[in-house]
Amino acid sequence: MAAPSPAPIPPAPKRRRAGRPRLMRISRWLHLASTIVTILLVVALAGAVLSATGLRVAAPSGAGEVPTLGNNVVELTINLNLSNGGFLAISGFQVAAITWTGSGLVVGHYASPAATLSPHTQTTVAVGIAVDVGPGSPGQALLTQDTSLSAEGWVNFTLGYLIPLSFGFSPGGSGGLAPWNAPFGNYAVTYAAGSPGTVTVSFDNGLSIPIAGTMVTTLYDAGGSSCGSGSLPVDAGAGHPFEGSATAALSPGTCVPATAVSTLSGPGYSFTLPEVTVG
Repeated sequence: MAAPSPAPIPPAPKRRRAGRPRLMRISRWLHLASTIVTILLVVALAGAVLSATGLRVAAPSGAGEVPTLGNNVVELTINLNLSNGGFLAISGFQVAAITWTGSGLVVGHYASPAATLSPHTQTTVAVGIAVDVGPGSPGQALLTQDTSLSAEGWVNFTLGYLIPLSFGFSPGGSGGLAPWNAPFGNYAVTYAAGSPGTVTVSFDNGLSIPIAGTMVTTLYDAGGSSCGSGSLPVDAGAGHPFEGSATAALSPGTCVPATAVSTLSGPGYSFTLPEVTVG
């Protein structure tokens, strides 16, 4: 009788890599942790940005009505009311502004020093826009002409010492300041011949502050050559007209005054007015 064949030997089981499941678990945990961190950051940033709505910037009525004078500069003061109703501090708070004429010519600019505004606090920032009215500048005509000026500002700050933000605003909410009242409105120069002749200057002080000093008016002929000059004291009250006369000894010859340029020198300021035709 034949001997039975031996039973087949089962294959050896495959060896599992002991480290693979652990690596997969670590990878899943890292991915989950990364997702959680991302969500937390998004929530934190969103909450921080939303808290920025607690900042309020407003210009009270009467903005732009408190001028100060410098050398060929008129500075308009705009008082901005600031309120930080958020729960984060506002640091590096800075206001920048420009102002321009109806024809689009930029005539003024300003940038404030950086400041910090704590949560739940209020303050008022005086923003002075310096309007350049010097010879050759677009704003020189503002010395003698009433008009309306538009303005726009920007606020830059860092929220919670972490998130930089910026937004624009218009003083008064409409993009316009109070109408510009010229300091030398209706400026006129007349000359009466004589030995010597007499030069008369008149203007309306449209500012809410007085203008005082010494005005020197130089007369020029049609070719641009100086004929002579006259000097007179000026004391024009706020919102009041002024008229004054001075003798003007003309240069020898037949010099006939055609145009005039006046320069006013006062306490801490001076202005050179635009050239006008002599009446």
